[in-house]
Amino acid sequence: MNKRILITADIHYERIPKDQRISFLRYLIGSIDEFLPDVFIIAGDTVDNRNLRAESDDFKEVVDFINSIADTCIRTGTTFIILRGTPS
Repeated sequence: MNKRILITADIHYERIPKDQRISFLRYLIGSIDEFLPDVFIIAGDTVDNRNLRAESDDFKEVVDFINSIADTCIRTGTTFIILRGTPS
């Protein structure tokens, strides 16, 4: 049985200009909706700063970003995997 895999990597969320974050999220969600992969993978480096603090606005936005993708994957029956990136 063939599996459809959609993969992205090196998002470095904090480096995305704030005015482009929503359109980037919509792009990812639209890709999941269009291609209906069996698995969607973020293959490392979701965030840039390994010391991202939980009380920061960027951290809260990253959590919302990931939750939006997870909700889409649940809705479409897609397995969602996030791989840890390389320490820098």
